Amino acid sequence: MKCEVCDKYDAVRKDYRHIDGLFYGKVLNCEWCNPLDDVALYQIAVEKREPKSFYDNYEEDAWKSIG
Repeated sequence: MKCEVCDKYDAVRKDYRHIDGLFYGKVLNCEWCNPLDDVALYQIAVEKREPKSFYDNYEEDAWKSIG
């Protein structure tokens, strides 16, 4: 099953969050989305941002070249 936030990576954890208009209770997250705050999850779900971009060592150009 895919992550209910980013829909990119495999879901590995259950999270219980309430974010108006998005999540009400149990959400299945991937390892990248799980530790992020509510604002970041909103940006990932609505703006379709890459979850890895919220980490310090993320370089967008390097990830795009990988595939």
